[in-house]
Formats: sequence, C-alpha cells, structure tokens
Amino acid sequence: MPFLEAIFLALETIRTAKLRSFFTLLGIIVSVGFLVAEGPKFVSLAQEVLPDGDGFRAVTHIPLPVVERLVFLDAATGLATP
Repeated sequence: MPFLEAIFLALETIRTAKLRSFFTLLGIIVSVGFLVAEGPKFVSLAQEVLPDGDGFRAVTHIPLPVVERLVFLDAATGLATP
C-alpha cells in the first residue's frame, strides 16, 4: 500500500469513526497528563532487546511505594553500579 493511500485511509477512518477517535485521543491525553502530574511518584522501567537489528521496547510504570530498592545498570557494561 503506497504511503499516500495509507494517509487517506487513516483520515477516512478518523472521519467515519469520530466518537471512537475522540475517546482514543481523550485516553491518550488523560494518560500522559496523569504521568506528568504524578511522575515523581512512579518509577519507569524500560527494556530493549535488539537481536539482529530488530527492536523491541517495553515501558512499565510502577508506583514508588511498591518498589523495595532500585538498582541502576551501567550503560557501557550492563552491570549493576554500586
């Protein structure tokens, strides 16, 4: 599917499903707003696995009171820093 055709299809879907598009956008705004407002109370964990150039990324947000301890990894070696 050519890129321009994909853009037209996406715009047509948004136009025909206005209520679903509105609720999707509302959910994104509320989620981002919550994380910005409550950011210091949460720990964000990210994992990346890149085998043979293919990527995978997972981000998880955990409430800070649930976390027992934090261990930071050295980016160069991948080992825990003291």
